[in-house]
Amino acid sequence: VEGQICDLDNTNHFYGKCGEDLDCLLDTEDVGFGEIPEPQCVCRSQGSLCGTNGKTYNNICRFKETFYTERSGNLSIEHTGPCETAPWISSPPRDVQNFTGNDIVFGCEVSAYPVALVEWKKKGIDNSLPGDDSHISIQARGGPQRYGITGWLQIQGVKKSDEGTYICYTKNQYGEAFASASLSVYDLDSPFAMRMNFHNKATNEDEEDDDE
Repeated sequence: VEGQICDLDNTNHFYGKCGEDLDCLLDTEDVGFGEIPEPQCVCRSQGSLCGTNGKTYNNICRFKETFYTERSGNLSIEHTGPCETAPWISSPPRDVQNFTGNDIVFGCEVSAYPVALVEWKKKGIDNSLPGDDSHISIQARGGPQRYGITGWLQIQGVKKSDEGTYICYTKNQYGEAFASASLSVYDLDSPFAMRMNFHNKATNEDEEDDDE
């Protein structure tokens, strides 16, 4: 199985050998300072495959793992490369509470092939953000998934008028998806702010008592 610890050479027979289409290699990428890298089974081919079940497999080894463990006699390779799919949101934006004048960020992770576009909208406003609003900006980059994209919406110096529901909207030629999150903005002299300040002060005092 890919990722399983293995014996690096033929002189040892402790962990065992890797299976078909797998090589035993030292994993040095995620090794911390002072740690010793461990040999792991790595698939020789890292090309994606599309199964007849409509699922994308990162490589032939992952495909065979599913084939044998699930004993899917009807499963075969549809074609090389990922399956064409409508986008789905793997990590939706989360609700945010903050105070006037602070900066906030919404994040949204999307997976699809072909890679989907990510747009941001505010409920009640037809046009996509940021529009002509200079204190709102958007960014996007590929990842962290192989066929994914992550988008961010940043609002600098939030105001009460920024309150509302923000929508991460994504689409490609096979479909669309969306997820929403709310932004609540409080004045610094609001009862909510006073409660938060009291809570933070009490927490800091408890931590100081524990240190003593």
